[in-house]
Amino acid sequence: MIAVKTSEEFSRLLESLANDVVHANIHWKQWNDLASALDAQPQVWAQSRTFWHLTLNANIFTALQSLCRAYDQHQKSLHLLSWLKTIQANTHLFGQDEFKRRLAGNPFVDSLATAPRAPDPNVLEQDIELCSISDPDVRLLMQYRGNFLAHRNAKSTSSGTANNGKYALPGTQIEVLLERAKTILNRYSYLFSASTHSVNMLGHDDYKYVFKSVQAAIDRFPHDG
Repeated sequence: MIAVKTSEEFSRLLESLANDVVHANIHWKQWNDLASALDAQPQVWAQSRTFWHLTLNANIFTALQSLCRAYDQHQKSLHLLSWLKTIQANTHLFGQDEFKRRLAGNPFVDSLATAPRAPDPNVLEQDIELCSISDPDVRLLMQYRGNFLAHRNAKSTSSGTANNGKYALPGTQIEVLLERAKTILNRYSYLFSASTHSVNMLGHDDYKYVFKSVQAAIDRFPHDG
C-alpha cells in the first residue's frame, strides 16, 4: 500500500502507472506489427538489417521492461499490486462528493456521479490476487525479470541453461498480462475519474509508409542492392 492523503496524490499514482501499462501495450503491438511486416517483405529487411534489428530489440525491451514495472512486487514501488492495495485502503477517495469535486469543471459531472463509483470489494480482491506473485503468470514474469531482464543469472548463464529457454516468457502469457493490466487499470480509472486510457497510439501504423517507400525503390532499381 502507498500512503496517500488526497485525490491529487492518487491521481499522480494513476497517471504514472498508466504510462507503464500503456507503453507496454503500445511497444508490444509495434514489435509484433513490425516483425510481421518484415516477414511479409523480406526485401525491406535486407536493405537495413542493422536498423530493423535494433528497432525490434528496442520495442520488445521497452514493452517487457514496462510490463515488469507494472507487475513489480517491491513494497516501496508503484505498481499494480501496491496501487490496488492503496485503493482498498482509500475507498473514500471514490465517494460521490470527492468525485464531484474532482470533476467540478465537467458539464456532465452530475449525471456521471449517479453511476456507482465505489470499487466492488470482491472484484478488487480478485484483481489484487491477479497482480500478486501467487498468480502463475505474474510469477513467471517476475522470474524472467529477476533472472534475465533486470538481472542476468550468473549460474544459468555459465551453465548454458539460460540460453535453453529456462526463463522463457511465452508471447501468449505476455499478451494475457498486457490485457489484464489494461483492464484493471481502466476499471478503477473509470470509477475514479470517468476516463480510461487507450493503448492505441495515433500513427501506430506510420511504418507502413516506410515499407511502401523502400519496396517501391527496390522495385524501381532491382539490381542496386
